[in-house]
Amino acid sequence: QLQHSGLPLLPTSKGIPVKQSSAREDDINDAPAVTQLFKNRFFVESGQRFLSIPVNDIAYFFSDGRFVFFTTHSKNKYIIHYRMEELQVMLNPEEFYRINRSFIVSIKSIDQIHPYFGGRFKLKLLPTAEEEVLVSRKRVPGFRKWLGE
Repeated sequence: QLQHSGLPLLPTSKGIPVKQSSAREDDINDAPAVTQLFKNRFFVESGQRFLSIPVNDIAYFFSDGRFVFFTTHSKNKYIIHYRMEELQVMLNPEEFYRINRSFIVSIKSIDQIHPYFGGRFKLKLLPTAEEEVLVSRKRVPGFRKWLGE
């Protein structure tokens, strides 16, 4: 489910729709306002039932190589049928950042950041991840910028 206000959707080169505000005579700028749309819920299976989980409840997404999962802030883990590359364009980049091949983290889930050898960072996430969480060397500059440096 994508967030939108009922305004017409425009195609983009990345295949993600954007909304365009209607032009008014009193607009200061000549260019129409364009806003990126992001997924706000994920529909998942949990045992014999289905759930709709708000993106705000998600702490991080991770891949084990074969499957992609997400963990909520309340420590629940769900499998989803998206690739990490697909998730990257569905999620608001102000809230989520892909730190390596296997993890996309929410800014709200980062508890601690430690320097790590090779110019990388080691993260302590809440809830705690099952494996060591490292920001890859090539993603460190973007990660620092994302955090406001």
